[in-house]
Amino acid sequence: MAFITNPAQLAIPAVSLLICFLSYSSQVLFHYLAPGPLTTRESLLFNTLIACIWISYYRTCTLDPGLGLAAVRARLAHDGDGDGDNGSKESAAQTELESKKRWCKKCEGPKPERAHHCKVCKRCVPKMDHHCPWTGNCVSYSTLPHFVRFLGFAVASMVVLGAFVWTRLVAIWNDRFLPSYLGPPIPALVHLTFLTLTLLPTILVLSVLLFTTLSSLFTNTTTIESWEISRHRSLLRRARLNGGYVDGQDGQRIRLVHREFPFDIGFWRNLVQVFGTRNVLRWGLVFGGGEKRLEDVVDARGRWERNGFENEDFVWPPPDPDRLPVKRTWERAGGGVLDEGKEGEDWVRAFRERQSADTLRFRGNAGGQRVVEVVESDEAESGDQEDEDDERLKELHTPPPQPRFGGPDDVLGRGWRNDEGERLDDFGVDEDEIFD
Repeated sequence: MAFITNPAQLAIPAVSLLICFLSYSSQVLFHYLAPGPLTTRESLLFNTLIACIWISYYRTCTLDPGLGLAAVRARLAHDGDGDGDNGSKESAAQTELESKKRWCKKCEGPKPERAHHCKVCKRCVPKMDHHCPWTGNCVSYSTLPHFVRFLGFAVASMVVLGAFVWTRLVAIWNDRFLPSYLGPPIPALVHLTFLTLTLLPTILVLSVLLFTTLSSLFTNTTTIESWEISRHRSLLRRARLNGGYVDGQDGQRIRLVHREFPFDIGFWRNLVQVFGTRNVLRWGLVFGGGEKRLEDVVDARGRWERNGFENEDFVWPPPDPDRLPVKRTWERAGGGVLDEGKEGEDWVRAFRERQSADTLRFRGNAGGQRVVEVVESDEAESGDQEDEDDERLKELHTPPPQPRFGGPDDVLGRGWRNDEGERLDDFGVDEDEIFD
């Protein structure tokens, strides 16, 4: 007997059971409650909305979130080819893509702007909003219109159902002084109680989700990009306290300036970009209507339409000092490399040599600066203390075996959370592809 090992596999069946409970069991219940079952008009309206929910939900769950990405990648790869030395041109193209954060290390291929590698789908997803556990699929450029329709039809149908339930609750309240045998049966009252307690939080959650999704549509931002905007503002606040600079890994100082989000092209064009057509009546079609292919939306360089507030060469998101690679070596002020390739005892010895040299230099400093003296340990110091110091020096000065982006998970880089306590991993983004 096969058992379900991943709880996420229960999400879609759970949503389907919730839809069935709210939509179909309620219509059976109404036969036992005053003022009776739904009229023909009410039943037609309600069941039409339910049918739209099923179709939109099915499309959201099954449609390929990376639709059109292969064609865009082929076009990007083709732009790197040409006559002459193809190898060098491909290498140059890959270098440019890597420098502009448009090369996926997991897929080992180019990716257009606004694409991210999903840790669940194990692939790059264009204009990825988030990986939705309730649909088992990514909300992306191709699935976002159906996701919005699903939320819209779900909220509309639940509001209609709420009106039907309210009518029955009022009828029960008006008949509260009648003998119990003239009222509804006990099982029907229990069913109505569970239906009401399930309906109210469902309407609340779906309404909030629909509102936040529509707000993102008007500004043409995904949840991931909203996180990146919050991250950029946080770095700017840090930079203001340090003269406009922030310190990255290995003491790198980076100047940060405010950057505008480049993809907000006006609320009307934002909506047209999502639904792919200017005909508002087609936005609500459950089978879609007028959606443009991804390769028709992005240009030959994999770039989306921009608002012109930033230079054409600007790449979103802005530079993040916590994502800069950790250097393996330390450079001298006058050129050259310090202690390249040294490990363990060599690092300890090299550190003490630099310590002695710094002490002599500071003692001979005639510039009036503060003199920092490093007192050598007495030769009679116990061996245990020397061993403890050596171990501490090794721990501090042994280079990491593998360079990575960002700092510790709980401090910098992938561990940073926005005001809602969310990190990129919560949206389904593969942080290993970004930080490692």
